[in-house]
Amino acid sequence: LYAAATPSRPVILGSLGCATAVFLAGAFCFSRGYLGGGDVKLLAVGTLWAGPGATPALLVLTGVLGGMLALFLLLPPGAAVTALARAKLGPGDTETKIGGATPVPYGIAIAAAATLVIILPHFR
Repeated sequence: LYAAATPSRPVILGSLGCATAVFLAGAFCFSRGYLGGGDVKLLAVGTLWAGPGATPALLVLTGVLGGMLALFLLLPPGAAVTALARAKLGPGDTETKIGGATPVPYGIAIAAAATLVIILPHFR
């Protein structure tokens, strides 16, 4: 969508470069077990869609929203939501990998940050 709105070749190449850099950094984090593969792909696509100018805002906002989500999951209401999800959906594979720690569904933070960074400027 971003490339269709700005047909200039340097902007398109810059957007592809930013998305590639984010994907490679995310692939490194995935190989170390810090991020899931879906999170890496979602963040790379969000970066591609946001473009080079909005990539820093996307990454910072993703970190802030992910931190807020992690803090929420540590509080009693968040723990209740996690317990309810485990009761309804069953324990996932992440519970055995992490060793009892609460995994943070970072896709929610990535999608929210991408929505805010990409769509919100069009309503000004």
